[in-house]
Amino acid sequence: METNKSGLVTGLGIGGLVLGILALIVSFIPCFGIYALFIGVLAIIVSVVGIIFAVQKKVGKGLLIAAIVVALLGSAIAFWQYQKIKSLGEDVVKQMQEATEQVGDELETPAE
Repeated sequence: METNKSGLVTGLGIGGLVLGILALIVSFIPCFGIYALFIGVLAIIVSVVGIIFAVQKKVGKGLLIAAIVVALLGSAIAFWQYQKIKSLGEDVVKQMQEATEQVGDELETPAE
């Protein structure tokens, strides 16, 4: 039975690490990297569940910790990309509003 639990922890560690690496790779893709946040969160959840089992059964946690670190890194890059795209969108909207107001003011001013 102990080998089965160790196998479960190893499986969760490998699954978390694969998802974390996938999140890290996807996070570098422009405009698509935001979706790495979902993959990274899933990897973190899988790895934390694995750590809980590892602590209960007193087996190694190295692979699980590596999975969490990689998933956090991929998620952080994805979140940073989200913040940059959001601020860029807000800047574009602000400039469009200013340009619209400027055109409206020019149209209201009578031409001489």
